[in-house]
Amino acid sequence: MAKRVHLLVGTKRGLFIGTSDTKRKKWSFSAPCLGGLPVNIAVADTRNGTTLYAGVNSWHWGPCIQISKDMGKTWKLAKKQPRFPKDAKKPVESIWQIQPDVKGRKGSLYCGVAPAALFHSDDGGATWTELKGLTKHPTRSKWMPGFGGLCLHSILVDPRNEKHLLIAISAVGVFESFDRGASWELRNVGLHSVFNAKEKNSPSSCVHKIAFAGRRPDRIYQQNHVGFYRRDGAHADWKSVEKGLPSRFGFPLVAHPHDPETAYTIPLQSDGFRAPKDGKLAVYTTNNAGASWKPLRKGLPDDSFVGILRDAFATDGLETPGLYFGTTSGQVYASADAGKSWQKATDLLPQVLSVRAFVK
Repeated sequence: MAKRVHLLVGTKRGLFIGTSDTKRKKWSFSAPCLGGLPVNIAVADTRNGTTLYAGVNSWHWGPCIQISKDMGKTWKLAKKQPRFPKDAKKPVESIWQIQPDVKGRKGSLYCGVAPAALFHSDDGGATWTELKGLTKHPTRSKWMPGFGGLCLHSILVDPRNEKHLLIAISAVGVFESFDRGASWELRNVGLHSVFNAKEKNSPSSCVHKIAFAGRRPDRIYQQNHVGFYRRDGAHADWKSVEKGLPSRFGFPLVAHPHDPETAYTIPLQSDGFRAPKDGKLAVYTTNNAGASWKPLRKGLPDDSFVGILRDAFATDGLETPGLYFGTTSGQVYASADAGKSWQKATDLLPQVLSVRAFVK
Protein backbone atom coordinates (compact mmCIF):
# COMPACT_ATOMS: atom_id res chain seq x y z
CA MET A 1 0.00 0.00 0.00
CA ALA A 2 1.30 3.44 -0.95
CA LYS A 3 2.29 5.65 1.93
CA ARG A 4 0.16 8.64 2.85
CA VAL A 5 1.03 11.88 4.64
CA HIS A 6 -1.28 12.83 7.50
CA LEU A 7 -1.69 16.15 9.31
CA LEU A 8 -3.10 16.35 12.82
CA VAL A 9 -4.48 19.87 13.28
CA GLY A 10 -5.58 20.63 16.82
CA THR A 11 -7.95 23.59 17.08
CA LYS A 12 -10.08 25.47 19.58
CA ARG A 13 -13.04 23.30 18.53
CA GLY A 14 -11.79 19.86 17.65
CA LEU A 15 -9.13 17.88 15.81
CA PHE A 16 -9.01 17.89 12.01
CA ILE A 17 -7.05 15.22 10.11
CA GLY A 18 -5.63 16.05 6.69
CA THR A 19 -4.46 13.40 4.22
CA SER A 20 -2.43 13.50 1.00
CA ASP A 21 -0.18 11.28 -1.07
CA THR A 22 3.58 11.79 -0.85
CA LYS A 23 3.46 14.41 -3.63
CA ARG A 24 1.55 16.56 -1.10
CA LYS A 25 -0.20 18.72 -3.70
CA LYS A 26 -3.84 17.96 -2.85
CA TRP A 27 -5.24 17.62 0.65
CA SER A 28 -8.49 16.31 2.04
CA PHE A 29 -9.59 17.01 5.60
CA SER A 30 -11.91 15.04 7.82
CA ALA A 31 -14.84 16.35 9.78
CA PRO A 32 -13.64 17.30 13.25
CA CYS A 33 -12.82 14.60 15.75
CA LEU A 34 -13.57 15.48 19.38
CA GLY A 35 -15.80 18.18 17.95
CA GLY A 36 -16.30 21.26 20.09
CA LEU A 37 -13.38 20.46 22.39
CA PRO A 38 -10.14 22.49 22.44
CA VAL A 39 -7.29 20.19 21.33
CA ASN A 40 -4.04 21.74 22.54
CA ILE A 41 -1.84 19.01 21.06
CA ALA A 42 -2.35 15.86 18.98
CA VAL A 43 0.40 13.40 18.06
CA ALA A 44 0.69 10.04 16.34
CA ASP A 45 2.67 7.15 17.81
CA THR A 46 3.66 4.86 14.93
CA ARG A 47 6.02 2.56 16.84
CA ASN A 48 3.43 -0.24 16.98
CA GLY A 49 0.66 0.40 14.50
CA THR A 50 -0.76 3.93 14.70
CA THR A 51 -2.17 5.38 17.91
CA LEU A 52 -3.35 8.98 18.14
CA TYR A 53 -3.08 10.94 21.39
CA ALA A 54 -4.92 14.21 21.94
CA GLY A 55 -4.38 16.62 24.81
CA VAL A 56 -7.86 18.06 25.39
CA ASN A 57 -8.69 20.86 27.79
CA SER A 58 -12.38 20.25 28.24
CA TRP A 59 -14.81 22.36 30.26
CA HIS A 60 -16.53 19.08 31.24
CA TRP A 61 -13.73 16.53 31.66
CA GLY A 62 -11.05 19.03 32.59
CA PRO A 63 -7.57 18.55 31.11
CA CYS A 64 -7.38 15.04 29.74
CA ILE A 65 -5.69 12.76 27.27
CA GLN A 66 -7.87 11.02 24.69
CA ILE A 67 -6.61 7.98 22.75
CA SER A 68 -7.64 6.61 19.35
CA LYS A 69 -6.45 3.41 17.69
CA ASP A 70 -8.55 3.80 14.52
CA MET A 71 -7.30 7.13 13.10
CA GLY A 72 -9.75 9.24 15.05
CA LYS A 73 -13.00 7.35 14.41
CA THR A 74 -13.39 6.49 18.08
CA TRP A 75 -11.70 7.82 21.22
CA LYS A 76 -11.35 6.78 24.84
CA LEU A 77 -10.13 8.61 27.89
CA ALA A 78 -6.87 7.55 29.50
CA LYS A 79 -7.71 5.37 32.51
CA LYS A 80 -5.59 7.49 34.87
CA GLN A 81 -5.05 11.05 33.71
CA PRO A 82 -2.00 13.23 34.50
CA ARG A 83 -2.90 14.53 37.95
CA PHE A 84 -1.09 15.91 40.99
CA PRO A 85 -1.56 14.30 44.41
CA LYS A 86 -4.60 15.39 46.38
CA ASP A 87 -2.45 17.43 48.75
CA ALA A 88 -0.88 19.49 45.92
CA LYS A 89 -1.46 23.22 46.09
CA LYS A 90 -2.79 23.42 42.51
CA PRO A 91 -4.55 21.00 40.16
CA VAL A 92 -3.37 20.25 36.63
CA GLU A 93 -4.80 23.11 34.58
CA SER A 94 -4.06 22.02 31.01
CA ILE A 95 -2.27 19.48 28.81
CA TRP A 96 0.44 21.14 26.73
CA GLN A 97 2.57 18.41 25.19
CA ILE A 98 2.61 14.67 24.48
CA GLN A 99 5.82 13.02 23.28
CA PRO A 100 6.38 9.35 22.41
CA ASP A 101 9.64 7.87 23.67
CA VAL A 102 12.39 6.38 21.45
CA LYS A 103 11.54 3.50 19.09
CA GLY A 104 12.86 0.79 21.40
CA ARG A 105 10.59 1.79 24.32
CA LYS A 106 7.13 1.01 22.93
CA GLY A 107 4.36 2.09 25.24
CA SER A 108 6.51 4.80 26.86
CA LEU A 109 5.36 8.42 26.48
CA TYR A 110 5.84 11.77 28.20
CA CYS A 111 3.33 14.53 28.87
CA GLY A 112 3.92 18.19 29.78
CA VAL A 113 1.27 20.14 31.68
CA ALA A 114 0.53 23.45 33.36
CA PRO A 115 1.43 24.35 36.03
CA ALA A 116 4.75 23.04 34.79
CA ALA A 117 5.29 19.35 35.45
CA LEU A 118 6.30 16.26 33.51
CA PHE A 119 4.38 12.98 33.53
CA HIS A 120 5.36 9.57 32.16
CA SER A 121 3.38 6.57 30.95
CA ASP A 122 4.77 3.10 30.32
CA ASP A 123 1.49 1.47 29.28
CA GLY A 124 0.63 3.29 26.07
CA GLY A 125 -0.92 6.30 27.76
CA ALA A 126 -3.46 4.41 29.86
CA THR A 127 -1.98 5.68 33.14
CA TRP A 128 0.38 8.54 33.98
CA THR A 129 2.87 9.16 36.79
CA GLU A 130 4.43 12.48 37.78
CA LEU A 131 8.23 12.72 37.55
CA LYS A 132 8.73 14.56 40.81
CA GLY A 133 12.42 15.28 40.28
CA LEU A 134 11.37 18.23 38.13
CA THR A 135 8.49 19.33 40.34
CA LYS A 136 10.84 19.43 43.34
CA HIS A 137 13.72 21.15 41.55
CA PRO A 138 15.61 23.55 43.88
CA THR A 139 14.74 26.52 41.63
CA ARG A 140 10.99 25.83 41.73
CA SER A 141 10.16 28.68 44.09
CA LYS A 142 11.58 31.13 41.52
CA TRP A 143 9.51 29.90 38.57
CA MET A 144 7.22 32.53 37.09
CA PRO A 145 4.57 32.01 34.40
CA GLY A 146 4.64 33.48 30.93
CA PHE A 147 1.60 35.10 29.32
CA GLY A 148 0.20 31.63 28.53
CA GLY A 149 0.80 30.35 32.05
CA LEU A 150 3.51 28.24 33.66
CA CYS A 151 3.51 25.64 30.91
CA LEU A 152 5.84 22.76 30.07
CA HIS A 153 5.49 22.93 26.29
CA SER A 154 8.53 21.16 24.78
CA ILE A 155 9.86 17.63 25.39
CA LEU A 156 12.89 16.19 23.59
CA VAL A 157 14.03 12.57 23.89
CA ASP A 158 17.53 11.89 22.59
CA PRO A 159 17.19 9.18 19.90
CA ARG A 160 20.68 7.89 20.80
CA ASN A 161 20.05 7.62 24.54
CA GLU A 162 16.56 7.31 26.02
CA LYS A 163 17.85 8.46 29.42
CA HIS A 164 18.70 11.89 27.99
CA LEU A 165 15.74 14.29 28.09
CA LEU A 166 15.29 18.03 27.65
CA ILE A 167 12.19 20.06 28.45
CA ALA A 168 11.30 23.74 28.16
CA ILE A 169 9.05 25.81 30.40
CA SER A 170 7.69 29.29 29.86
CA ALA A 171 8.85 31.61 31.39
CA VAL A 172 11.51 29.55 33.18
CA GLY A 173 13.88 27.96 30.68
CA VAL A 174 15.45 24.69 29.58
CA PHE A 175 16.12 21.72 31.85
CA GLU A 176 18.19 18.63 31.02
CA SER A 177 18.16 15.12 32.51
CA PHE A 178 20.53 12.21 31.99
CA ASP A 179 18.61 9.71 34.13
CA ARG A 180 15.20 9.60 32.42
CA GLY A 181 13.78 12.46 34.44
CA ALA A 182 14.82 11.49 37.96
CA SER A 183 16.99 14.61 38.28
CA TRP A 184 17.37 17.80 36.25
CA GLU A 185 19.90 20.55 35.54
CA LEU A 186 18.93 24.08 34.51
CA ARG A 187 20.47 25.01 31.13
CA ASN A 188 19.96 28.76 30.66
CA VAL A 189 23.54 30.05 30.36
CA GLY A 190 23.68 32.44 27.41
CA LEU A 191 19.94 33.15 27.38
CA HIS A 192 18.22 36.45 28.09
CA SER A 193 16.81 36.53 31.62
CA VAL A 194 13.37 38.07 32.08
CA PHE A 195 13.57 38.79 35.79
CA ASN A 196 17.20 38.56 36.94
CA ALA A 197 19.70 39.67 34.30
CA LYS A 198 22.64 39.50 36.74
CA GLU A 199 22.23 35.78 37.40
CA LYS A 200 24.19 33.72 34.86
CA ASN A 201 21.93 30.67 34.96
CA SER A 202 18.65 32.21 36.09
CA PRO A 203 15.38 30.23 35.96
CA SER A 204 13.70 33.15 34.22
CA SER A 205 14.13 32.83 30.47
CA CYS A 206 10.99 32.73 28.35
CA VAL A 207 11.72 29.83 26.00
CA HIS A 208 9.06 29.44 23.32
CA LYS A 209 10.23 26.24 21.58
CA ILE A 210 13.23 23.91 21.31
CA ALA A 211 14.12 21.25 18.72
CA PHE A 212 16.94 18.81 18.01
CA ALA A 213 18.86 19.52 14.80
CA GLY A 214 18.20 16.84 12.21
CA ARG A 215 20.58 13.86 12.53
CA ARG A 216 22.65 15.77 15.07
CA PRO A 217 20.85 15.70 18.43
CA ASP A 218 23.81 17.23 20.26
CA ARG A 219 22.74 20.48 18.52
CA ILE A 220 19.57 22.18 19.72
CA TYR A 221 17.77 25.17 18.23
CA GLN A 222 15.64 27.49 20.35
CA GLN A 223 13.09 30.20 19.61
CA ASN A 224 12.95 32.46 22.64
CA HIS A 225 10.71 35.40 23.55
CA VAL A 226 13.69 37.63 22.78
CA GLY A 227 15.83 35.85 20.21
CA PHE A 228 16.81 32.71 18.36
CA TYR A 229 19.53 30.53 19.89
CA ARG A 230 21.65 27.46 19.20
CA ARG A 231 23.47 25.07 21.53
CA ASP A 232 26.16 22.61 20.42
CA GLY A 233 26.89 19.92 23.01
CA ALA A 234 25.27 18.75 26.22
CA HIS A 235 27.05 21.24 28.50
CA ALA A 236 27.57 24.10 26.04
CA ASP A 237 26.19 27.61 26.51
CA TRP A 238 23.47 29.01 24.27
CA LYS A 239 24.57 31.25 21.41
CA SER A 240 22.43 33.94 19.82
CA VAL A 241 21.98 33.25 16.08
CA GLU A 242 19.23 35.68 15.09
CA LYS A 243 21.09 38.02 12.71
CA GLY A 244 19.02 38.43 9.57
CA LEU A 245 15.63 37.80 11.16
CA PRO A 246 13.14 40.70 10.97
CA SER A 247 12.27 40.29 14.64
CA ARG A 248 13.62 38.51 17.71
CA PHE A 249 10.06 37.53 18.68
CA GLY A 250 8.23 34.42 17.52
CA PHE A 251 6.82 31.13 18.76
CA PRO A 252 7.22 28.15 16.42
CA LEU A 253 10.40 26.39 15.36
CA VAL A 254 11.09 23.40 13.10
CA ALA A 255 14.47 21.79 12.44
CA HIS A 256 15.16 20.17 9.08
CA PRO A 257 14.82 16.40 9.69
CA HIS A 258 18.09 15.51 7.91
CA ASP A 259 20.31 18.60 7.65
CA PRO A 260 21.60 19.88 11.02
CA GLU A 261 22.55 23.21 9.44
CA THR A 262 18.95 24.01 8.48
CA ALA A 263 16.11 25.27 10.69
CA TYR A 264 12.92 27.26 10.19
CA THR A 265 11.03 29.83 12.24
CA ILE A 266 8.11 32.21 11.70
CA PRO A 267 8.95 35.63 13.19
CA LEU A 268 6.20 37.90 14.47
CA GLN A 269 6.51 41.66 14.69
CA SER A 270 6.73 41.97 18.48
CA ASP A 271 5.38 40.86 21.82
CA GLY A 272 2.86 43.68 21.60
CA PHE A 273 1.82 42.96 17.99
CA ARG A 274 1.86 39.22 17.41
CA ALA A 275 1.48 39.21 13.64
CA PRO A 276 3.89 39.11 10.66
CA LYS A 277 5.76 42.35 10.12
CA ASP A 278 3.85 44.59 7.68
CA GLY A 279 1.44 41.71 7.14
CA LYS A 280 3.94 39.82 4.97
CA LEU A 281 3.60 36.25 6.17
CA ALA A 282 6.96 34.49 5.83
CA VAL A 283 8.82 31.44 7.02
CA TYR A 284 12.52 32.18 7.58
CA THR A 285 15.21 29.57 7.11
CA THR A 286 18.89 29.24 7.85
CA ASN A 287 21.17 26.84 5.98
CA ASN A 288 24.27 27.60 8.08
CA ALA A 289 23.10 26.95 11.64
CA GLY A 290 21.87 30.50 12.17
CA ALA A 291 24.75 32.52 10.72
CA SER A 292 22.27 34.02 8.22
CA TRP A 293 18.56 33.82 7.41
CA LYS A 294 16.35 34.29 4.37
CA PRO A 295 12.56 34.47 3.90
CA LEU A 296 10.54 31.77 2.14
CA ARG A 297 7.39 33.55 0.92
CA LYS A 298 6.36 32.10 -2.44
CA GLY A 299 2.64 31.43 -2.22
CA LEU A 300 2.13 33.18 1.13
CA PRO A 301 -0.05 36.33 1.42
CA ASP A 302 1.15 39.92 1.68
CA ASP A 303 -1.74 41.09 3.86
CA SER A 304 -2.07 38.52 6.61
CA PHE A 305 -2.09 39.76 10.20
CA VAL A 306 -2.42 36.31 11.76
CA GLY A 307 -0.59 34.66 14.61
CA ILE A 308 1.17 31.29 14.63
CA LEU A 309 1.36 29.51 17.97
CA ARG A 310 4.32 27.54 19.32
CA ASP A 311 3.05 24.06 18.37
CA ALA A 312 1.43 25.01 15.07
CA PHE A 313 4.46 24.25 12.83
CA ALA A 314 5.66 20.80 11.77
CA THR A 315 7.58 18.70 9.26
CA ASP A 316 6.73 15.27 7.86
CA GLY A 317 10.34 14.02 7.87
CA LEU A 318 10.39 12.87 4.23
CA GLU A 319 13.62 13.10 2.20
CA THR A 320 12.46 16.39 0.73
CA PRO A 321 10.62 17.45 3.84
CA GLY A 322 7.14 18.86 3.82
CA LEU A 323 6.52 21.82 6.11
CA TYR A 324 3.14 22.77 7.55
CA PHE A 325 1.82 25.55 9.77
CA GLY A 326 -1.56 26.71 11.01
CA THR A 327 -2.72 30.19 11.96
CA THR A 328 -4.89 31.74 14.62
CA SER A 329 -7.37 32.57 11.84
CA GLY A 330 -7.83 28.95 10.80
CA GLN A 331 -5.66 28.56 7.70
CA VAL A 332 -3.21 25.68 7.21
CA TYR A 333 -0.33 26.27 4.78
CA ALA A 334 1.70 23.42 3.29
CA SER A 335 5.00 23.17 1.43
CA ALA A 336 6.11 20.01 -0.37
CA ASP A 337 9.60 21.35 -1.18
CA ALA A 338 11.15 22.29 2.17
CA GLY A 339 9.57 25.74 2.18
CA LYS A 340 10.50 26.95 -1.31
CA SER A 341 6.82 27.31 -2.22
CA TRP A 342 3.59 27.24 -0.25
CA GLN A 343 -0.08 26.51 -0.82
CA LYS A 344 -3.16 26.81 1.37
CA ALA A 345 -4.09 23.26 2.35
CA THR A 346 -7.33 24.28 4.04
CA ASP A 347 -9.11 27.36 5.33
CA LEU A 348 -11.80 28.49 7.76
CA LEU A 349 -10.93 26.12 10.57
CA PRO A 350 -11.22 27.25 14.18
CA GLN A 351 -8.10 28.80 15.69
CA VAL A 352 -5.21 26.40 15.10
CA LEU A 353 -3.40 25.39 18.29
CA SER A 354 -1.11 22.63 16.99
CA VAL A 355 0.03 20.89 13.83
CA ARG A 356 1.77 17.53 13.59
CA ALA A 357 2.62 15.46 10.50
CA PHE A 358 3.38 11.78 10.03
CA VAL A 359 3.75 9.32 7.16
CA LYS A 360 2.07 5.91 7.23
